[in-house]
Amino acid sequence: MKNKITLIILFIFLIFSIFAQESDTSMDVDDIFNTAEDIQVEESPTPEPVFSDANELTESLKTIKFTGNLSSTIGFEQNIYPDFEYAEAGLTLENNLSFYSRASDIFGVHGNFYISFDGEDIDYKLNRFYFDYLLADIYLQVGKRSISWGNTKHSWQTDDDDDYIILPDSISQDLNIISDSSENLTISMTKYFGASDVNLLALYNTDWDADEGVTSDKISIATKANIVTGPLATTVFARKWATGDSDNDRYPVFGIDFTTAYKEFELYSHNNFEFETDEDTIFALPLNPISTSYALGVWRKWDEPRVAFNVEYALGWNEDDGYEPAIAVDFGLSHLFNNTSRIGFSFETNWDSFAITPVYEFYDLTSATFDISFPIEYIDNEFSVTMDMGLVFDFDY
Repeated sequence: MKNKITLIILFIFLIFSIFAQESDTSMDVDDIFNTAEDIQVEESPTPEPVFSDANELTESLKTIKFTGNLSSTIGFEQNIYPDFEYAEAGLTLENNLSFYSRASDIFGVHGNFYISFDGEDIDYKLNRFYFDYLLADIYLQVGKRSISWGNTKHSWQTDDDDDYIILPDSISQDLNIISDSSENLTISMTKYFGASDVNLLALYNTDWDADEGVTSDKISIATKANIVTGPLATTVFARKWATGDSDNDRYPVFGIDFTTAYKEFELYSHNNFEFETDEDTIFALPLNPISTSYALGVWRKWDEPRVAFNVEYALGWNEDDGYEPAIAVDFGLSHLFNNTSRIGFSFETNWDSFAITPVYEFYDLTSATFDISFPIEYIDNEFSVTMDMGLVFDFDY
């Protein structure tokens, strides 16, 4: 059965690639409902002469560019059903400060510092700090940063503990196979071949016992290839988890994504396979899959006539739970009421539970937006309706 599904997915996207018109396969990431992060393909920098001495390099690095965003959210939540008495209000302040220094087109330093205050606690962290360097024709990036490998458009809803409320575990753990990259020190090497590229990534978890030193069982290895052929973009990736990482005690994962454009629509597929192998090998024949996950979607971004939507079907399978399906639908209309508002909804279901959220947003305010939504959920045989309101002030500097 698993093999049949895989063959059907491959066949569908081959048909799409044949009939798709010529278009830019790198779609605009300004999507409709805070979607999951797409694969970010970085352009290969143009080499410049290397600095003649260390003093020249140091002087150039003294020029640092800062950008930032300060946002303030005033929120109110009222439980409508089953208990109308519960209500909560709050104020959140968030500040993202990014800095960037480039000594030349072949060397640069990047960073981002985040701090927030929710009325009670202050949270702060270094989101990003890494350098990039063009070594011959190899693009090198070393440091702390967040990376996403996997191509889905819908941002599946999570609860306060960041657990998916509808999406089964057999699918969610494979949406981004390097979702823990921000918690690791990463070393990335990329080789470009025109619009295509090959990437090798090593991840080292710095939270482990420092007294033990750097050992091979703390290092996770991943690799990815982006192949662009006409309107069809194919991404093949794989990861072997660190054998000493008890939080990710998993067998190697292999994945393949397809993306193509047909007129104003984007069609995408995300497919992952986890194989049971010996600890000392990455992949060994014959392959014995113990879990698989698939996602198929059709997406249309905000554009004339100001209509956007996304439909995504996901199917997971593992030895313990069997097949677990889920489907999500997003829809929105923008530039309403004299170009001041947008309305939309997001819907998710796995056939046992569902969540639907209609939303209205008014954005014709100076550096501010107001939104009101009514999340309706049926989870674990319990039905609930909530009203959420928020006034968000955004300032870029």
